[in-house]
Amino acid sequence: FLQFLQFVKDFLPVFYFVPLLGGWLAISYYFLGRPLRYLDEIVAAAKLLAQPRDEMVRLPGELKDIEDDMNLAKQRALRDAEAAKEAEQRKNDLIVYLAHDLKTPLTAIITYVDLLKDDSLDEATRREYVATLEKKSQRLKRLIEDLFEMSKAASGSVTLHKETVELA
Repeated sequence: FLQFLQFVKDFLPVFYFVPLLGGWLAISYYFLGRPLRYLDEIVAAAKLLAQPRDEMVRLPGELKDIEDDMNLAKQRALRDAEAAKEAEQRKNDLIVYLAHDLKTPLTAIITYVDLLKDDSLDEATRREYVATLEKKSQRLKRLIEDLFEMSKAASGSVTLHKETVELA
């Protein structure tokens, strides 16, 4: 036992330093490790934000404020994605309706042009076909102008000029 005490006395600084270093490492690990674990949980939760599922973020109680903010951001992103999807559907529906509305007078124009190619038509019928062609062409022109106006309105480049109108 005496030899052991002599050994301890000879290496006394080591016996002070080792426990002190071990304690410092343990305390550092505890106080640095917990924030790093929280950071890992926040990173995992942030990955959940990018997923299109309705699954909400769950974090420990100490991170409740961050959890609430992340869930709010996720809800906003889901709402925005749904609104964008609906807007895309409305745009596609509009294109289908416009294509149909433009095709109707165009088909009539093509038909009447084909009829006018017939050399055996009398002058009265030819004038009637030309009048119909003009009417259908004007309708097609109005539809295209309406399309341009809608495009301007959608882009926000239309300015309104207000004026008083006498309704009577």
